[in-house]
Amino acid sequence: MPTDRFLHNGLGTGGNTGVDAANAWQSMADMLAGVAADDNVLCYDGGSGETLAAKPTASTSGSKGSKIRFVATDASFTEGGARYTLDANSAVANALDLASYDFIEINGFNFTGGTSHGVTQAGSTNVSFIDCRFYSNAGRGCNNSGAYNIFSRCWFYSNTDYGLYLVSPAYVEYCSIFDNAGTYGLWTQSSTLIYRTLFYNNGYSSTRTLNDVYIVGCTLDDETGAIVSAGQSIMSHSIISNSTHGFEFSSQLMRSLGIAYYTVGTKTDSAANLDAIVTDVDLGSDPYPNQAGRVYEVPTSETEIINLETVQNTLNSTWESYGILPEYTVASAPTFSGDAITKLEAIGGGKLKVQWNAATGTVTRYNIYVKVTGGAYPTESLAANDTATTVILDSPTIDGGSFVDGTDYTVKVLAENSGAESSNSDELNTIVYGGSTFVKIQQTVGT
Repeated sequence: MPTDRFLHNGLGTGGNTGVDAANAWQSMADMLAGVAADDNVLCYDGGSGETLAAKPTASTSGSKGSKIRFVATDASFTEGGARYTLDANSAVANALDLASYDFIEINGFNFTGGTSHGVTQAGSTNVSFIDCRFYSNAGRGCNNSGAYNIFSRCWFYSNTDYGLYLVSPAYVEYCSIFDNAGTYGLWTQSSTLIYRTLFYNNGYSSTRTLNDVYIVGCTLDDETGAIVSAGQSIMSHSIISNSTHGFEFSSQLMRSLGIAYYTVGTKTDSAANLDAIVTDVDLGSDPYPNQAGRVYEVPTSETEIINLETVQNTLNSTWESYGILPEYTVASAPTFSGDAITKLEAIGGGKLKVQWNAATGTVTRYNIYVKVTGGAYPTESLAANDTATTVILDSPTIDGGSFVDGTDYTVKVLAENSGAESSNSDELNTIVYGGSTFVKIQQTVGT
């Protein structure tokens, strides 16, 4: 059960223990020195923010079931509405250094004035930033080299470098990244999902992606839209507007699933590298005054924050008006019950026929694997059979070749959908010998 602790900037002395409001920690540094796993720290910045003389550095991790939580409150230690400002005052490297500490949630904080970055994370994992602001730092808003971190409803703006820098897998949702002077609003390396996020007026491009980055339901405005420099990325149901390019490539593939373009010079600098799986929509001139009119504003009040979030919502809801907004619920994996494979037989001409019962649940295709009995299955399926439950195989490998008489082959089938793959079906094996086939169930691997 989380334990409430208290931080009241400027109150008391550095020796307070944070156990109650009367004995609240005096500063962020005091709190970081005394906090423990499963602490829920209610943080009031005294009404004027905490000006830092040295960067506060984390020294304790939470754990999967006992994270550490820092949440901004008002003077009565009530959550909601109030913010806690950590101001490095252009004199301290970072407003917060999380070092390599893990399982921390930070809610409602402002990070500003860092001479290097607003926040730096040298390998910290499973950290969540919720409703935070990273702004006016002489470097990056957040410099993150850890993995499995979450940024939800955060703002990154007016930093001299990137708004957000990510090295390892992360999830970014409902954020706004704008007016950053670095080359990119967001730099991300691998396995990151960016969902419903607004990019505007960053140095050159909204995003620079490397491997397996997914950009879903986003708005990229007033810059080169997306740069893919290595690996493959996917952009789905997003808007690119007022840009010289929709996509810019370095000999890599970008898959797009429905992109709306407003006033874009050229959609791509390399048509061969843009795989438009769903036809894009060219909407012509930009109808939104906040776009061409440059009416985005740095949030100086809650009203302006609400206004900009409304703009972001309005832009991203364009696809809803077309009735083709994708469903983001991940489907459950299909399942097999009982003996799934019902027939495995040689049918002459060096071919095998495989037949199986349909799996339960949503199925987009069946993957069929073949091996020499006693050996290992290949990493790639031999055949992908859509949703039919019968396939004829004319080769035991994806590289070709023929089934060899007298050789015992084993077959399994896996059912797949967009969310997951089933566990294995049962397996059957058969000996191809002089045109005769003997079939037996070898083992039950799973259902």
